Amino acid sequence: MTKEDVKKYIDNYILHIVRSVEYGNLFADDFADYIKKAKDKCKEVLYKNRYCSTKKICKQALKEIKEILYKLQLDLEDYVDDSIRDVIEAEDEWININVANVIGEEFNPPKNPEALMKGLPIATVGLVGMFGESVASRLYNLYEGVVQSSYITGSSVEDIYDDYEPRFNNFDKGIKKESETVGQSLSSQYDRIVYTKNDNKIQYYIWISLLDSSTCLYCGSLSGKRFDDINKAPLYPPHFGCRCQLLICNDEIAKYIPKDYEHWFEEQPKEIKKEILGKNRFQLYENGMKIKSFVNNGQITPLKDLKR
Repeated sequence: MTKEDVKKYIDNYILHIVRSVEYGNLFADDFADYIKKAKDKCKEVLYKNRYCSTKKICKQALKEIKEILYKLQLDLEDYVDDSIRDVIEAEDEWININVANVIGEEFNPPKNPEALMKGLPIATVGLVGMFGESVASRLYNLYEGVVQSSYITGSSVEDIYDDYEPRFNNFDKGIKKESETVGQSLSSQYDRIVYTKNDNKIQYYIWISLLDSSTCLYCGSLSGKRFDDINKAPLYPPHFGCRCQLLICNDEIAKYIPKDYEHWFEEQPKEIKKEILGKNRFQLYENGMKIKSFVNNGQITPLKDLKR
């Protein structure tokens, strides 16, 4: 294998990460569309009566909202299922072309990959297959709060809804982060399932992070780290919006792996370093603290412990 072959292999891995991020953005946009349509229908239910003045009105309103959100749950679950199938098909092609050919090994596909994918946990989102139910359930709790508040206080639904607007906005922002993470990590999750099944054919893995000012300290500390056993590598993704992947590697490829995060960080201008670390950690860095000190056992070291 020539240096050019290895460089192309690594470049394709980086491109694969970028495309996964782009897919995550599209996934989140589609999720947002489903949620917006459901929210519009729920709002119509609330506004049919200016006041939830009786238990009967409250019960009927919540019943109609629950039906709308159950339909939302089913739509989101179908969308996740379709996305999983699309990703499996694309990743099988990716692995066979960009990994198996380079490593010189044929990878056996896992049995029931869709079921395995749906049972995987992602960051703090929970199981992939339960994501739609989680979204609908959290949204229902918000509407339930609006209805109950209107009944208890005697205020109009419009006024209560205005008071709840920040909560709905926070819900939308949170779901955007979660759905982006789910969408962009599906490919890496499936890859890991395949690699786990074929672990005996793989020499080792190297954690690859996209190195820029958005790279967190934890992922930076992992960048370039070698794992002989995939089960000892951190579960992916370690946080929302993570853009890392495990690179299938051997000794020949490892010679050309990009610099680790610490070397990359040292080459950055002062402004970028400060942007990454923040004011207080940057001051500690300027006073001589090594960048690797900011992470300990997979966790960002608290500022108070650093100062101590």
